[in-house]
Amino acid sequence: SKTVISGMTGDRKGTVYVVAHGEILRVEGATGKQLGSIQYPEGNRFDSITITPDGGLYAMWYEAQYGLITSVKGHRDDLVRFDADGKVTKVIRGFISDQTGDPETHTEVAVDGLGTIYALGGTFNLSVFKFTPEGKFVTRFGSRGDEPGQFSFPRAIAVDNQSRVYVADN
Repeated sequence: SKTVISGMTGDRKGTVYVVAHGEILRVEGATGKQLGSIQYPEGNRFDSITITPDGGLYAMWYEAQYGLITSVKGHRDDLVRFDADGKVTKVIRGFISDQTGDPETHTEVAVDGLGTIYALGGTFNLSVFKFTPEGKFVTRFGSRGDEPGQFSFPRAIAVDNQSRVYVADN
């Protein structure tokens, strides 16, 4: 069977973090040697992942991602913060769905050098959501459509050292 990779990021020490089949794996970047996995008590249902300025991780975790989804009930989207040792330091439950009232089953995350969190809602909420480093919602921008500042099928987000946000939209 093939490995399905849904997220990947790397730290300054050369460790690559790969989300495969919902599990976060640590891999030595230079050799590809697996260094272990990051455990989460609620199970391996991760998707997008990004490194933080202090070497920690943010990863999106979903209570349920697939099937017929018509409401947020039973479809929680949580942002989980891990420190550099892989210990959970914070969980923001309903990360996007609590802002919109709509379920979200695919959210890409990015963090700037100041720790500001950017999340790209890519299934139901075609927008970029901005949060403080502590996880407090700041603003939302973008919407569904074909005009500048609108998205039709956004799939990736990145933030540069000037806190400019880039979105890949198919």
